Order: sequence, then structure tokens, then C-alpha cells
Amino acid sequence: MYKYKILFLFFVFIWSWDFVIADETIFPTPTPTPIATPTSAPTPEVERKIATLPTKELAAESEEPEEEDSELSELISVAELANADSTSGFMKQEHTLREFLQYYALTYIGVPYVKGGSNETSGLDCSAFTQSVFSNLGIKLPRSAREQFQSKNLLEKPISSGELRPFDLLFFKKKKRGAIDHVGIYVGKGLMIHTSSKNKRVQLSKFIDSTYWHKRFFKARRPILLTH
Repeated sequence: MYKYKILFLFFVFIWSWDFVIADETIFPTPTPTPIATPTSAPTPEVERKIATLPTKELAAESEEPEEEDSELSELISVAELANADSTSGFMKQEHTLREFLQYYALTYIGVPYVKGGSNETSGLDCSAFTQSVFSNLGIKLPRSAREQFQSKNLLEKPISSGELRPFDLLFFKKKKRGAIDHVGIYVGKGLMIHTSSKNKRVQLSKFIDSTYWHKRFFKARRPILLTH
């Protein structure tokens, strides 16, 4: 009887072992999925492109070709503007009207140009752009560049290029004896924001260091509310 028990246990052991092997064949142990390693950090070139993506799209009144335009990063990146909202950053601090104008005007960068256009969505020309920026802060300007130069809401005495302060209006002529045909806004650091007929949008361009724009510069006028 004892021998039969031994044989029985032996067969049970063999049967159990075969089942385990078969079970592993039919239902193999899953191989762990490797954890993906992080990709390398974005290159400086990629970061630069991300930082200078336009927020909108716009255009200008003058049809004359312009010289090469400066990079947006020379003043401030659009990415930095996007991070400033009504509850943090820029709007949380106390700022002068001039500083708020600078922030607000830069949000127009990239808006498309439409000759004679006066709509922020479909497009603006140069004087519609300046009119829109200042009207949102309670400073009324006429519709055309020539009328804006004569506006009673600007200081009577014109400003020379050596006396410029951020958000003075810059007026241009194609010819010295011609009519005023373009207007932009000085934003400091030698730059102006305006509608570009070359690139068909609102953008930053060099002014102080630009032979092109200095040659066509007529006079600057300062809004009365920005005299402090």
C-alpha cells in the first residue's frame, strides 16, 4: 500500500509540473514595457520660434517697399505677453498709462494689413491701427494719418527724434514736400510699432537706426495724456 501511495504522489507531481509548463506556454508572463526616456530639450532655434509666434495678423497705408525689419525679440516676446493676464504679472502691478499702452499695442503684432481697413479682425491700415490703440484708452484720434497729425488731442509742439518717448506718434512722408502718408508708434529702444506694407502685418521695426525711416521721417507728436 505504501508503494502505491508513493507512485500516486509521483504521478501527481509529474502531472502538476506538466500543467505549469503548459500554462506558461499558453499564458506567457508579460514582458514589462520599457519606460520611454525623455527627449532632448528644445534647441535654442525652436525656443526662439516659439517665443516669437504672432498673436494676431494685420497691414499698412504706405505702398513703398521697406528695408529689412527687426526681430520681435529686440523688445519683448509674444510668449511673455501671453503669460501676462488680468490676475497676475503685468496687470497685477501698478503701471503708468504709457506702460499699459506699450503692453496693449504689442498685442496687435501680426494683425493683417488691409488698405483702408478699419477692423481689428479683418485688417487695419496704419492710421486705423494707431486710432484703435489709443481709442481703447480714451484718447480719440481722427481716421487718417494727416488728420491725426493735426489732432487737438496731441501737443501742439512737434517732437524731434532726439526727444522721443515711448508712445509718441511718428509721422512720415514719401517726399519732403509731399503729404503725410504713414504713421507709427514709438515704443522705445529705437523701435516703432506700425503696419508694414512689405510684410503685410503689424510689426516692430527699427526707427532710430534706420536710414530708410529717418529719410522719410517728418515729425513726431505726443498725446496730451502722455505728457507726464
